[in-house]
Amino acid sequence: MLGAAVGAAPASAERLNPETEWRKPENARLLPQYCQDRLDPQGRWLRWKDHFGPAYIHMHHYCGGVYAELKAKNTFEAKVRKVWLHATVSEMKYVERYCDRSCVLFNDLHRRLAWALGQQGKTAEAMKHLQLVTGAGRAAPNSGTPPAPAASPSDNPAAAPPS
Repeated sequence: MLGAAVGAAPASAERLNPETEWRKPENARLLPQYCQDRLDPQGRWLRWKDHFGPAYIHMHHYCGGVYAELKAKNTFEAKVRKVWLHATVSEMKYVERYCDRSCVLFNDLHRRLAWALGQQGKTAEAMKHLQLVTGAGRAAPNSGTPPAPAASPSDNPAAAPPS
């Protein structure tokens, strides 16, 4: 069911815009709650401000990237899939500029970027993003043991914001 709803190709793959596509009510329902709340005219979105911190103002790009990733994963026509992959990378790279290691989205953002770049055949760049998530390549200062992975279950940006 999800594949059928998400896999439909846009009328013109070259002119798709994840920024407008994800905002359609039928598409927003496929995304995490914070993306759905972003569209709420009653202001439910404001409850996420503290949760996302400085990245808050850029969340519409993040939601566009999540939607583009979903479309890329469920689109089998090569030309259309390529466009959605490009949109995923573009939106996530935009958010990356405003999301340092302290950002709640950091691990999820780089995991999504790594996936999309890998699908585009950009393996070396994808690995750099995976290393940011796993902590690989970072030396532990004078410990003689490898660093602990940066990712943890609490890093899920979809978790409900503090009440």
